[in-house]
Amino acid sequence: MQQTVTAEAISQMKNLELRWVDFKDYAEQIYALRKAVFVEGQGFDDFVLKSAKDETGLHLLAFHDNQPIAAICAYFAKPDDAVFEQLQLPPAEHLIVQFARRVTLPAYRDLRISELMGLLIWKGVYESIGFSYFFIGLMGVHQKLAPIYQRGFGFEPHHEVESPNGNIKVLIGEGERLKRIYNKAKGDVEVISAFLQVEPPSLNRFLDNHPELKGLRSKNTNENLYLKPLSFKDELPRLSAQARLVHSTQVNIIDEIELPTAPAKLLDIGCGPGVYLSLLSKHPKLADYQLSGLDLSPEMVSYAKFSFRTTDWKQGNVYEMPYPDASFDVIHTSFVFIHLTNPEAALKEIYRVLKPNGILYVVDVNDDTFDGPPVIKRMVHKHKQVYEGKRDIMNHLPALAKIYDLALEQSFAVTVDNQGEEGKTTQEGYKLHLGRITMWAMFAFISQRPDMVSYFEKADDWYLRTLCKISIQVQSQVFRKPL
Repeated sequence: MQQTVTAEAISQMKNLELRWVDFKDYAEQIYALRKAVFVEGQGFDDFVLKSAKDETGLHLLAFHDNQPIAAICAYFAKPDDAVFEQLQLPPAEHLIVQFARRVTLPAYRDLRISELMGLLIWKGVYESIGFSYFFIGLMGVHQKLAPIYQRGFGFEPHHEVESPNGNIKVLIGEGERLKRIYNKAKGDVEVISAFLQVEPPSLNRFLDNHPELKGLRSKNTNENLYLKPLSFKDELPRLSAQARLVHSTQVNIIDEIELPTAPAKLLDIGCGPGVYLSLLSKHPKLADYQLSGLDLSPEMVSYAKFSFRTTDWKQGNVYEMPYPDASFDVIHTSFVFIHLTNPEAALKEIYRVLKPNGILYVVDVNDDTFDGPPVIKRMVHKHKQVYEGKRDIMNHLPALAKIYDLALEQSFAVTVDNQGEEGKTTQEGYKLHLGRITMWAMFAFISQRPDMVSYFEKADDWYLRTLCKISIQVQSQVFRKPL
């Protein structure tokens, strides 16, 4: 879907804006766009102008100089909806999502605006809406677009049905194929948005402001991107070692953070086996804190309860935590946000359970900071591409947190490398030196993904045959909730 765009055309797009809109406020403009493109431009009859689902659908519009130039929408159907019979669709346990009525005025068709809008609504629904599968129906001249939807959006041909207005080619997207396309869509949205100098609008914020759409939200209650493909038994030793490593990076940083004085309550989200929180509790600033740990994995929580009995451990999910509003003075997460498909929804829930003037303290690795031989860089970069979470989330977290009134107060970065002695951890300011084998063990989880085996084997072979240096940053960001 690569298109040639001139520098002059891009310069004219400085006043381009994308918005999620209320249909009732923009119905006339949306109908006008559809009429200009579908009826006057492509020869369709007036039946394409309106849908009974317009009022309950999601609508994304593009504006240039505050005038609408493109639109796309998503419609939702419950399992008992008539559309199942009309289009002979497979049964579903949850909502199904139809992407429809994608229009762009002719003057703007070569600028990748339509492509970006298609990716944004697809990606937004994938991240935020509970669904069984996606589908589209193509009629007339639009049927020639089927290969584009197959390559770029993960749809596959289902069948063709007759309708009073002509044959409809139905394509469906579901399962692992959507997951693979989602990983590509994330990168494409970033690239095209930067290319067009436009800020992607937040679907999460739009849904927050529209309570009538609350039923569409996915609670992601089973999301555990990190452990799902991995063996708990195999990962436990590495997680414990990682916890000690992360703690080493934070010892000096905690001294510099303005934490509330005790008595205070601290929640560690994604606490894993509890090793990290146990180490954290020994810091003088946290000595009299009341500590709680939350993790989605029942195995992790059981291990933590057995090993560290004085802490309150709960099983739960960051999108819907089992705590009342304003429960904690400090909320801490380490190596959590990189594993979330919807960090905005997590930030909203964190804001809810954080007390006014409370602290959100986030620690995560940033794959964009990795430095090392090309063959190992390729492995890290490829893993970032195929991983369902956001392994460069620390680049984006301040802007996302700002949406939910969480202000960035402090940020730190510790560079971890393999230039230390084996079996020892040596710290020099904001540098942490590990032994070569210890450092490489931190990347072993990559090999457990089938789609990463060949990349890991090449990197592993190079690493073990050479004395190459590798390094990566563990970054920390501290946010505050207003009073």
